[in-house]
Amino acid sequence: MTRPILLLALACLLTWAPTVRAQDAAIVMPNTAACTAPADGPGSSPETAIPAAASDLIYDAEMRREFGDPSRYDCRWVRTAGYFKWADYWHYRGRLHDTPLGNSNTPWIESFANSETRRGDLQSRQIEVTGLFYDLCAVADAERVRSESEDGVILLNMGGPCHYGDLNGLMLSDVRVLAVLSAPAYLQGEANRAFYGDLVDTNEVQPSATQSIQRAALRTLSAFARSEGDGLALTDWSPERAADALNDPDDWPSVVAARSNQIAQERAGALNTIEFRAFFESAFDSDDPAAAPEVRERSRAIGCFCMGDDCDNAWPLDSYDAARMAHDILCLELETGEESDWRFAP
Repeated sequence: MTRPILLLALACLLTWAPTVRAQDAAIVMPNTAACTAPADGPGSSPETAIPAAASDLIYDAEMRREFGDPSRYDCRWVRTAGYFKWADYWHYRGRLHDTPLGNSNTPWIESFANSETRRGDLQSRQIEVTGLFYDLCAVADAERVRSESEDGVILLNMGGPCHYGDLNGLMLSDVRVLAVLSAPAYLQGEANRAFYGDLVDTNEVQPSATQSIQRAALRTLSAFARSEGDGLALTDWSPERAADALNDPDDWPSVVAARSNQIAQERAGALNTIEFRAFFESAFDSDDPAAAPEVRERSRAIGCFCMGDDCDNAWPLDSYDAARMAHDILCLELETGEESDWRFAP
């Protein structure tokens, strides 16, 4: 009896197997899309921008995706506010978060309307903006469906923001900064270090590294105070990459150069008198304050200089904040090799 049953099962499998037409496939990494606002009405121009919180934009995109609800904001100008966080991802300038701590799926700022806008002036500050809003992932999904049905080509998304989530492609393009509403905002206070963030003082886990990290940070500060080119010469960047950086007035080395020059003038060149702390990134966040921190990678560190009068409770707690910190505290990312000293590695 066993053999007929197996044959019947095989017949069922063959009967229900779907017929698949041979198709081409293409790898795509959608990172931008064209979007035209309506000719008139709310959201048709920066002057008629629709007020919306970042959470409104997220909810609108979620309802559109889950239930097919019409969008109130897609391809319309909106006016919103949030805390700006620098981003060096694709061509994007940063993200706009509801809180200083940041949260997921918040809108990307794809581009600024004014080429003179500088991210260093906005970092971690609450700002009010207008921008043309669109949902990149919705555009990418529509193109995927069209490509497969009309062209017979399966699009495989292997990069870009939508690769990391269907709501991770909310875009604000052609952004105008209307107002800066706050000073840089971070969670601060040494009492919070045990509960938040991933930075651990090198003196706690590897005191012998602190002095060499400080020397490298001072060397970097002095070089950038002379010129951005002198500072970039301390990196392992190729000549082409360094040249690109010199031609970009809105990148991080430009911020470091401007701040270093300002510090050198204020301190009359006495940079070695500036209060300094060095940090490693810890490998895990623990809810137990008594748990000993585990260093993620001892070949990378963050060196920070205090530019204010009192930094006791202003030092960064988290590497996400420290990576682009340049107000009362300036932080520099550094790395070392097996046979090399510490050097600037943004």
